[in-house]
Amino acid sequence: MAARAPKCLTEGCSGPGPARFMASSSPAAYFTPRPPPSSTRPTDSPSTTPLRPRSLSRRCTPYCHIAGITDKPHHPQRLLAQWHSAAACLSLITSGRLELGLVCDIDPQHPCALEVARSATAPLGLIPQLRDCHVRLCKTRDPRLQQVAQDATPLLNRTTLTTLPRELRLRILEYTDLITPSREVTWSPQDQADVIFSYDSYTAPDRQYRDQFSPCWEFYHTPRSVGCFCRRRHTAFSLTCTCWAPPGPALFLVCRALCRDAQLVFFSGNHFIVHDYKSAPCWVVPVLEERFEHWTEPPPRYDYTSERFGASRFLREVIPTHCLAYLRFLELVFPLYPPTSWPQAGQPAMQDWWATMDWIRDKINAPGLTIRLVGAEVGGTAPDAYTQVITMSDGEIIMESYQELLRSIKPLADNGLARFYAHLPYPWRFTVTEGIGQNYYYNWEWVDDRARELKEQAERFVLGNRYEEIYADGKEEPENSFWTWTHYAQY
Repeated sequence: MAARAPKCLTEGCSGPGPARFMASSSPAAYFTPRPPPSSTRPTDSPSTTPLRPRSLSRRCTPYCHIAGITDKPHHPQRLLAQWHSAAACLSLITSGRLELGLVCDIDPQHPCALEVARSATAPLGLIPQLRDCHVRLCKTRDPRLQQVAQDATPLLNRTTLTTLPRELRLRILEYTDLITPSREVTWSPQDQADVIFSYDSYTAPDRQYRDQFSPCWEFYHTPRSVGCFCRRRHTAFSLTCTCWAPPGPALFLVCRALCRDAQLVFFSGNHFIVHDYKSAPCWVVPVLEERFEHWTEPPPRYDYTSERFGASRFLREVIPTHCLAYLRFLELVFPLYPPTSWPQAGQPAMQDWWATMDWIRDKINAPGLTIRLVGAEVGGTAPDAYTQVITMSDGEIIMESYQELLRSIKPLADNGLARFYAHLPYPWRFTVTEGIGQNYYYNWEWVDDRARELKEQAERFVLGNRYEEIYADGKEEPENSFWTWTHYAQY
């Protein structure tokens, strides 16, 4: 019988008249075309149940309803239970297509009249938007039952989020947890998705705005408090907790239309920062990770360890393919790898990255996307191994990796990429030949000048003649992402 339900629903909802409920052993049989006039003969026998037998009225169209309720024990309860099951089937219909008429004549003098009326109209809340709706709860006028019928009808003809124009739905969703307080989502293969709140909240931008979303336990947890009720840290609810928490699956499971809207808002409204290794601390690199605390020797030489970039995994495996076109800001962050550990041309990871760049060309919205390529600097908390002196040839190895990464992104710019920015550490900053390998005469201004020159060269290489456009008319590069505030807090 379950296999017949969709067919019965279709026949009952698309016939010449409204769908009708009839007592039966299966919800699938509840929706039938209107029977011929000779098929119903309501009775006038008295009833001790709250559901009254239906009788004809000279002012009403005859034969428009089914026969009345009998006096058999538990018949009304059984009929209402069957109606609830039928309403569950109706929840699958297409919004705005069904005209529904519900007739449940109740004896207004019965002590359970209001209870039965509410039970009869309760399932209507499960039904999507209707083309038209009619509810009758008593053959004669009764103010109490009239109010129940009137209160039930707006639930069916209500304006819901899904019935609003898409432009309004998107604007409303922008005020949900789909948009993080910092408008940034950080991802790495090891840490997965996360949201970073600045380490130094007194110097980071938008401090006052973000403070209202985290952390409530610092502001409202007092010695007299019985505990912490932060929804981000516990399964809890409190009126004082306004901390941001990752959006649950509810918005994505309501319906397909709302799922697409939620995906659009999430991927277009946030900046996505993808770290090639760990996002915190971002100076950590493979192989040396467990040895840095006691590392005094120069780091060992080893090749790039992974077969794929973290960004390649993110674009191919994490983001749904149709959501790639929603991306508006993508930041690719590489840690301060030792010279020989930077990915090089011909290595499996770099070949896979080129294939990924070719794969996404026709899937992204290039004119709406900004890409920023970042190499993490040393930072104030990085171990001394990061400041070990390197050779000039080591710097050239790093520079070759930069160039290969830039060449892989350039086809996206040729395809109309909106903007491109680069922040790449000067490769020879720790070489003795350049005169900066010894800390006692380290020239920071000289290093910054070389980094600015490298930044301009990288951006011009990718954008070509369009480089001037991204800075024309006073345009500025977007502010540094919040992970940099954490990374350089003690720099």
